[in-house]
Amino acid sequence: MAVNKVAVKYAKSLLDFAEERQALQIFSKDAEVVLHVFSQTDEVGRFFKNPIIKTKDKAAVFTTLFKESISNDFFEFVSLMIRKGRENVLEDVLLSFVELKNEALGIIPVALTTSYPLSSEELEPIKTAFEKILNKKVIFSLSVDERLIGGFVAKCGDQIYDASLQHQLVLIKNQLRVGGPSLN
Repeated sequence: MAVNKVAVKYAKSLLDFAEERQALQIFSKDAEVVLHVFSQTDEVGRFFKNPIIKTKDKAAVFTTLFKESISNDFFEFVSLMIRKGRENVLEDVLLSFVELKNEALGIIPVALTTSYPLSSEELEPIKTAFEKILNKKVIFSLSVDERLIGGFVAKCGDQIYDASLQHQLVLIKNQLRVGGPSLN
């Protein structure tokens, strides 16, 4: 979660506002839309964090970029942040909001890296196992790294579950180095 206390306070307020409006899913999608734009280009983040650029110019750019693609309530909340001079923490607020929303809904994001793209049939037992272990609903972000040879690596918060063949080979190599089982 973002360590910026101001960002966390705004994120909690946004979460409360979304729940009050019964629009948590809508606000969640809106946050993802804005975060997607921030993640696609560094210029957007630098623009909103730049203290030299006037607030009215930032508000105009935000309106141009997002007015038609996000809900009116979400737009008004972010516009208020910009008017209050808090646009420099907008990205942190939205990232914190997503984390707080996931926490409130019992959802945990897991970054799953495999050696090849998994089908939904292959992914389902892994998802079920993680949901049982973590006692939460799991949302995977998937990536492929052929260096794993086989298996997977899952990152969940600050925990890493390494069930890759590459990791197993490293463990065997280390065991043989320290005088493990002989191959004779």
